[in-house]
Amino acid sequence: MRTDKIGINISRLRIERGITQEQLGRDIGLTASAISNIECGRSVPSVDTLCRFSELFGVKVDTILSDKSDSDLNKLEMEEKLVTVDRYLSEIKEISANYSIGHRNYEISRKGGEIVYKASSKE
Repeated sequence: MRTDKIGINISRLRIERGITQEQLGRDIGLTASAISNIECGRSVPSVDTLCRFSELFGVKVDTILSDKSDSDLNKLEMEEKLVTVDRYLSEIKEISANYSIGHRNYEISRKGGEIVYKASSKE
């Protein structure tokens, strides 16, 4: 693992979210200078700090430690999200719900591999 990739990944995640080094430092308890040193590869964050970055950015620590390119990381993150969605959908074996809110009726059902959502006015 190249330590400069950790800094590059943290910098990329920070910039993607529109956060300054000062804001990031405040959010995880470091100075802007410490963030700069990490991003430039002059220092390596502790395991605790890596966990705080992970939580703040909403990514796995593996993503921060990864030596993969941005496009590979984006692909991996998308695959992880698709696996999560697939898991939730497979847990919803048979959905059948009818309910009303205000003057509308709602029906949720599953047909084949698709979830069907219908809304209609009360008669």
